[in-house]
Amino acid sequence: MIIFSLLIAENTREFYEIAGSPKVISAIDGTLIPTRVPHENKHLFVCHKGYQAINVMAVCDPNMTFTNIVAKWQVAAYDSAILNSSLLQIYLESGGGRDGWLLGDRGYALNPYMMTPSHPDKVVTNGEKYQKSTPKLEMSLQDVLVFLNNDSAV
Repeated sequence: MIIFSLLIAENTREFYEIAGSPKVISAIDGTLIPTRVPHENKHLFVCHKGYQAINVMAVCDPNMTFTNIVAKWQVAAYDSAILNSSLLQIYLESGGGRDGWLLGDRGYALNPYMMTPSHPDKVVTNGEKYQKSTPKLEMSLQDVLVFLNNDSAV
């Protein structure tokens, strides 16, 4: 986590250049990665599409470099539950996120170190710029996760 904290100023500058969104330090999202799982409790790792997968939480910097990965959860785990039980959560709760925000989707709770998209029907004038910038930032991480997912062999 020390490296994560050293890069906060650089990351916020680069995320701002990408999407005009201030104080974003990293993007966070979850995805299902196809894998083979041990025979016991196999049913816990079968996703809604019928294949075996592991639920992965990934955090990415503006250069699409992974800065934190948690890859051990069954498919039914919620994104916010994975974050809440991670070392990253402990780091952020202890003040590691005071200089900016993680950008997540609606699968994460809004808190002092996490920004999530507003509901489109409830955007106010001050939130319009933020609302327009979040998809650009989310796509950076989504691109990396799609690549990782497509590169995985079942």
